[in-house]
Amino acid sequence: MSDTPRFHLSSIPPDGLVSLEGPEARHAVRVLRLGAGDALCVFDGAGREALCRVTEAARGRILARVESEHEARHPEPAVRLCFYPSLSKGERFSWTLQKLCELGAAEITPVLSRRCVVRDWTEQKALRHRRILTEAARQSGRGHLPVLHGLTPLETLLPRLRDGITLFCHETAPIGLKQTLDASGAFRAAHVFTGPEGGYAPEEAARALECGARPVRMGNAVLRCETAPLTAAAALLYAAGQL
Repeated sequence: MSDTPRFHLSSIPPDGLVSLEGPEARHAVRVLRLGAGDALCVFDGAGREALCRVTEAARGRILARVESEHEARHPEPAVRLCFYPSLSKGERFSWTLQKLCELGAAEITPVLSRRCVVRDWTEQKALRHRRILTEAARQSGRGHLPVLHGLTPLETLLPRLRDGITLFCHETAPIGLKQTLDASGAFRAAHVFTGPEGGYAPEEAARALECGARPVRMGNAVLRCETAPLTAAAALLYAAGQL
């Protein structure tokens, strides 16, 4: 089933009849060349998948019948990964979302911090970013879609976090990520804050410390805003025995 094309539906139809329309149907017919009798997989983004068989293929529509339904074949990481990347410009933020989804992020909250160059968050942007996450889940084989929250100010978020470990990635932090994770013991959730292009302001780092976050340094090099969250994700997965 690893080579079976995957498509996202908000829910798997209880009557066992699947209908794909619009861009996904056109992609299935024109690019993937799916026709009657071919197999496809649909997933609901909440952990359920269904293997289906195409019964009808037209230019703008695919009809299929569910043959079997099951839990997603790839389990979610043992640690719930929640990321809080500061909003960045251009395609950087879109790329960050895509890769965090591939790495198993459960929640992503765009953050408005003091040095953010981009400061607007429209519904159009939110819809585009949700499509990016859906496509990343489809291609990577994930059965769960990350929850994408709205743009939230940093000062609003920091006092809210209580469960698990909170990592505040800052280039001047005195302790590295490995040391922090080695000293943390077992934890079920990780909240990871990463800054914008210009990094965090000193007062933001001080406020994070007041709220119980652990400032961590991501190595000796200063990482780009799109590299830091992925480095943290990989380290957390490794620490949890998921790599």
